Amino acid sequence: PTVFKPLSASDLSTHISFWVLVSITAENDEIKILKAGNWYMQQVSFYDESGKLMITGNHSKVVLRKGENHFYLFYPFVDDKDKNGVTVSLFNPDDFNAENLAMHTAQYVFSAIIGLLLLLSAFYSFIIRSSDKIYTHYAFYLFTIFVFFSYQYGILGDTISIIRQIPPAWFWIFSDFITITYIFFAQSFLNMKQTDPLLFRVFNFGKYLVGSMVVIETISY
Repeated sequence: PTVFKPLSASDLSTHISFWVLVSITAENDEIKILKAGNWYMQQVSFYDESGKLMITGNHSKVVLRKGENHFYLFYPFVDDKDKNGVTVSLFNPDDFNAENLAMHTAQYVFSAIIGLLLLLSAFYSFIIRSSDKIYTHYAFYLFTIFVFFSYQYGILGDTISIIRQIPPAWFWIFSDFITITYIFFAQSFLNMKQTDPLLFRVFNFGKYLVGSMVVIETISY
């Protein structure tokens, strides 16, 4: 592309791909990290000024020369959760590495804890074959949490490369299942059907409501 216009979030649509021109003025020769949006945006292609592909991912090391520097970023789809439409950040390598390490460490610990609870619940439900549905519902609830947050912080995309090709919008739709599985778990844990039939019916209505939202969001997307 040779012609660019000022970015406006209203110009972006979930169903389009687009190019972004990044212009950086450097006072001296230096190395920086150019990051494209949130961590889960791992499908962005970074090109140098000559049009050579540098990397496809979430961020790229760039060598800045004194003066004006230009880079081209290709987005295969829009990030619906980016309030700016498109956010591009520039970091010093040390600052970026520190932030990256802290974020990934916290998320790997979180994912490990959720994963362990998920395995224990699934083991009790499907191996021991407990007749108590609490553990089954809890396992599905933990699974939805595990998938969603692993995606949001880029862990899922790092582990399963095909995940990078899925537009973020599908994972925002998937997040509705966290609510649905939580309702199932709450109904089982509190034994609502026997202890509070009215509340049980209210929760059922909530399941149908969120389920309807999933259908509407899927169709509209």
